[in-house]
Amino acid sequence: MKKSAVKQELPKSPIEIVFTVCNRGDGKMVLDLLEDNHIKGSLIFNGEGTWEKTNASLFSFGVVERDIVACVVEADKSKAICETLYEDIKLNLKRNGIVFSMALSSATKEFLSLYGIGV
Repeated sequence: MKKSAVKQELPKSPIEIVFTVCNRGDGKMVLDLLEDNHIKGSLIFNGEGTWEKTNASLFSFGVVERDIVACVVEADKSKAICETLYEDIKLNLKRNGIVFSMALSSATKEFLSLYGIGV
């Protein structure tokens, strides 16, 4: 007889972090789109990775430079922001990037008030 695991529902987080990984130089466009959607306080990081192709590294094509943009948004707006970024930055094209969100379930009341959420 199989035992079934009891699925425990976690409380829904009121905020999420949206990460956008895009081509180097497109991070500014992401920041502009976020600002147009009234999202401020975003961070941009420079990322560097490798492309796993032996022939590419032979010709020094293996290093890929990316911009990584992170911003905090209200959970109910996260999906719409991700869809806007996906379409406007053309992340559907091969090797153009990715956008995803992650819940912040441990946010404190002070952190939420800093962003004007739930005040």
